[in-house]
Amino acid sequence: MKTRFYLNLVLRGIMFDCVILHPREMLEMYEKFIWFG
Repeated sequence: MKTRFYLNLVLRGIMFDCVILHPREMLEMYEKFIWFG
């Protein structure tokens, strides 16, 4: 459970960084994720 929580925290941090630093790239990735996911 601890590992999963840590992984979730790291992923959230990465997403936060991406949204702040690369909003356009993040949006494109999100759209691709929706279409192909």
